[in-house]
Formats: sequence, C-alpha cells, structure tokens
Amino acid sequence: MAQILEPFRIGRAVAEARRSAGLTLHDLSRRAGVSPSAIFEMEKGSGRMRTAARVLDALDVRIAGLPASGGPTLHGRLRAARERRGWSVADVAARAGVSENAVRRVEGGGGRVATVEALLRLLAPQARVRREERARWQSGRRDTRLTPPAVVEALRRAVGRPFDLDPCHHPGSLVGAATAHGIDEDGLRRPWRGAVFVNPPFTGAAFYIRRAFAAWRSGEAEVIVMLLAAQPHQATFHDYIFGAADVFLLRGRVRYLGPGGEVRDRAPFPVAVAIFGADDGVVVRMLGEFDCIRIPRTVERGTRSPRDDLRRSIG
Repeated sequence: MAQILEPFRIGRAVAEARRSAGLTLHDLSRRAGVSPSAIFEMEKGSGRMRTAARVLDALDVRIAGLPASGGPTLHGRLRAARERRGWSVADVAARAGVSENAVRRVEGGGGRVATVEALLRLLAPQARVRREERARWQSGRRDTRLTPPAVVEALRRAVGRPFDLDPCHHPGSLVGAATAHGIDEDGLRRPWRGAVFVNPPFTGAAFYIRRAFAAWRSGEAEVIVMLLAAQPHQATFHDYIFGAADVFLLRGRVRYLGPGGEVRDRAPFPVAVAIFGADDGVVVRMLGEFDCIRIPRTVERGTRSPRDDLRRSIG
C-alpha cells in the first residue's frame, strides 16, 4: 500500500524546530524580532507569512520539495512550481480552494500561513523540512552563518561608510545596515542603493551574486561587498565576479556565528570578499584591514575552449 504523506504544516515545523533548539517562545521572540503571541498563533496554524518568514529564518528552517529555480525565497519557489506546471494564478486558486488575490499576495511575499500551506499541498505534496547539513560543519547549519562583528567593522572601515542595505538579513545579524530585508522578504527584487553588504545563504549564493553584478553594472548601487565561500572554480565566479569585482582572498578560516550569536568552529571553506565598485581608496583600506591576496578586477581571461580530453579532466 502506498504511503500517505501527511500535509506539511509550517506551524508544526516551527514548533518542532524551536523545541529541538531548546528555545522558549520568548527566546525565539527575541531572536526573530516578533512577539511571542505571533509565534504562538503561527504554531497553531494561523498568522501572516511575513512573520512566519522571520521565524523560519531565525530557526534556519528551509522547506525542501520546491524548484530551486525560484530563488532562495519560499514564495519565489512556489511561483516557480506554479509556472513549471503551466498554471495561471486563477488555475492554482481554483485547485487550491483559495482566492486569486490570496495567491498573488503569497507570490508577492505576503499572505497568510494557511494560504501557503494550501499551495504547498497542491504544488509540493512532498514538501518537508530540509535535512540539516552538518557533515562538514559540526557545530551548526551551513545556511545560517552570521558575520563576526570584527569582520563587519573591518569591512565598514574599508568601505569608508556605514552600510545602507543588507538584502539577506538574519534577525541575529550584527551588520546594522540602515535597511534590511530577510531572506523571504525578497531582497533580490527590491532596489539596491548606496553601500550594500551581502552575506548570502550558502544554498542561494548564486542568486545574490547575479543580482549584485546587475546592480553594479546598471549603476543601481555604489558599492557592493559580498562575503562568500571562495569557489573560483564555479561558473558563477567566472561569469559574474572575475572581471567585474575586486576579489580579496582571506588568509585562514573565518569563525562565523550561529543564529543565536554563538561562535562556531572555523568554516570548512576559505572565504573571499568580492567588492563591486571598489575605488582605489577601498582597495588600499581592504589591504590594510585584512591579511589577504587581491585578485584585481582587470583580470586576463583565456579564450580558447579546452580540447575534449582536457574538458573531461576539468569538469
């Protein structure tokens, strides 16, 4: 007999993650920046998705079973799941038993928890909490790695001004940007202005790198500082960073913070700071603040495609 999957419940996922982390409602309230009553309401199956997004982010709960092409946000991935089926908003509303306006609100990053759960039942019947990824970093989950305050201050001094925007903000972040958007508050789609600081979730870094490149190329933002796992072999680095941003490879491994501010073990990957729009002053100050190696924006590229045997060797 086929196994009948129980519908995914956001409130239940939050309650289980909160208890697993040993947090009370008040503990989670302080971490997420929302009221205990709002969390209580959500755990009972109601409430608004903007509140739920902050709580899910604070607990580092990610939902698996939706297309990654929708980006790092839950509502973006729901929209991608609808479009993959070729369904209109009206089609989905009728099938899920909700109003068209309710679907539009969810796809815009708002709406109610109950509407999102109805859409998940329709579009992602096998939705589940993504399994924790601790194999390479035993003291915490890899997507929630907050920038240490000493690194934030050094980057702020290098840029020579406070940060105006943090488009992938975590409630526990110490960046202190004038404007901050959480992962599920669609910082990718909102305007990027002034000095932007980006420490993206590991699993969604490529989306933020492409957005940073677009904001720099169009002149939308003045300077964009990205703290990234150094992966120069990746196509994203070749296509959107090298030749566009100054890259600073930091010596050693960064000790990131966990979602509650706890100091983690050293990161299992080397760290690069990519800066779009760095002038000579920023470059000089970066080299003064960090023990690092700079790969300047004016890199030279090879143009010849590798032979077939070489292509097989360099995958």
